[in-house]
Amino acid sequence: MMLLSVLLITARLLHVALAVPLRMLEEVIPMEYLVPAVAEWRDGHGKALGIIVSTSAIVSAASSSILIWMILKSRARLSITYHRLVLGMCIADMLWSLSFAHFNIMAPSDMS
Repeated sequence: MMLLSVLLITARLLHVALAVPLRMLEEVIPMEYLVPAVAEWRDGHGKALGIIVSTSAIVSAASSSILIWMILKSRARLSITYHRLVLGMCIADMLWSLSFAHFNIMAPSDMS
């Protein structure tokens, strides 16, 4: 039931891209029943999801830093195009991952 609710909310949000009329979605389950169900699920699992996102972001940033270290310690260093591309992707991934890792720390306590 929860998966169906999430899928219907996603379909409702993307109804313009999918060209699905809203009436078809409301015939299945009215929107009034979907919003409280998702809010109840989010309130119960918000902290756990925040911990999972932060942990995976920290692991991703650590992996990117290890790759950067490996590239800079190799003999070829940045003379190979592949190394320059991977270095750029690692830097971008570290910035993205660290922003996700700190998002839950900086969020107000009533938002969890």
